[in-house]
Amino acid sequence: VGDRIRLYTFADNHDVARIYSKLRNKEHMIPVTLLLYMMPGIPSVYYGSEFGIEGDKMRDSDWNLRPCLNLSDFDEEAPLPSLMRRLGAIKADFPEATYGDYRELLLTNRQFAFARTLDGKAIVTAVNNDDQPAHVEIKLPVAASRAVNLLAAKDHSEEEVKEDETAKRQEIKDRLQEISGQLLGASGEIKESAAGLREDTFGVDTEKDIRDQVKQPLLRLRDTLKNLERIINDYEQCAGMAVSAQTQITADCETFEIRDGKLIADLPANRGIVAYLTQ
Repeated sequence: VGDRIRLYTFADNHDVARIYSKLRNKEHMIPVTLLLYMMPGIPSVYYGSEFGIEGDKMRDSDWNLRPCLNLSDFDEEAPLPSLMRRLGAIKADFPEATYGDYRELLLTNRQFAFARTLDGKAIVTAVNNDDQPAHVEIKLPVAASRAVNLLAAKDHSEEEVKEDETAKRQEIKDRLQEISGQLLGASGEIKESAAGLREDTFGVDTEKDIRDQVKQPLLRLRDTLKNLERIINDYEQCAGMAVSAQTQITADCETFEIRDGKLIADLPANRGIVAYLTQ
């Protein structure tokens, strides 16, 4: 990869037609931009192309490729320049995006996925060049249990992602300990209520006496059992978050998870993902 990272990569320049003019489907600017930044090489954006301006190469002149632009005429917060800023931050913050080895993971006539791997870590980029959503299942290039959507994790560096992971694990651990305490308390209440019922049944001779004697304790016991069931459900849900080998993120793709050694995503039409794989 040492030679590849020094390559100067571009989608257009001052000598060729603007990429936006070449694209029959203008929505393809998003996948093109993802590939420009995440494939091996040093990405170059010809001025104005961050706003999707057009310009065809003419036989006798290149001046239409080199217009004078007034930045006040453009929205710097529009989707395309915003995406480029985010991808630039990813290149700066994640060494895998610049120095990682390239590995192709998926290739069809409409979808493409590849990884940049470095020191056992990886960033996976997947694009969908179709006008319809696409379901993709991509074999993991490295061992991982969680995927962070870097296009959604605004201004997150690699270190911040790791710190975020640690904080989330501690939050789940604290919650499990809290629920465990609730389980102990509810179990104690059930044991106490059952012992009380057993004691109340001694010394009663008639059906009516039994009914009157145990009515309220039974109601309390039933309420305690319902509370115990709720606590158990909470524990199962929280424990599932802690031990599950899949993660779902709702952001630039509809579903985004790791399962059975694969990165699984439902990609929207003409869009893509950049996923940082973590343990």
